[in-house]
Amino acid sequence: MPITSVFYKRWAETYEELAAAAEHARRLGLRMYMGPSYQSGMRVVKANGEIEVVWNEAEGRAGLERAVQFVKDFDGAHNGLIRGMLAPERIETQTVENLVVTKRYSDELGCPVRLHAAQGSYEYMEIHRRHGKSPIKSQ
Repeated sequence: MPITSVFYKRWAETYEELAAAAEHARRLGLRMYMGPSYQSGMRVVKANGEIEVVWNEAEGRAGLERAVQFVKDFDGAHNGLIRGMLAPERIETQTVENLVVTKRYSDELGCPVRLHAAQGSYEYMEIHRRHGKSPIKSQ
């Protein structure tokens, strides 16, 4: 399960990046779970040093749809070396709606979900501020 950083990207990973990585994995004979990441928000640092999330929910929905298409196109590819996964980026950059739809697609496609969570104090405080619970607390 490759993990990259979106801090140097326009928004998140693209379908094309992961399709190219799947081809490299095939040539190298690597067995991988893969899927382009997606997010509805991007963490940014303001001029005063504070961190905030800038939201673009349409980008998050489009990213999820690209990820679903990748799973449909590549799950089981290259004689089973490549398996699809859904990879929402950091939990604090997701909307509840996109995570619910991610779970629905995961069930429909029979693929796992990889979600960054419990990574640091900003994430903890932001999730607690929004939802009144820790990032890993269920319901």
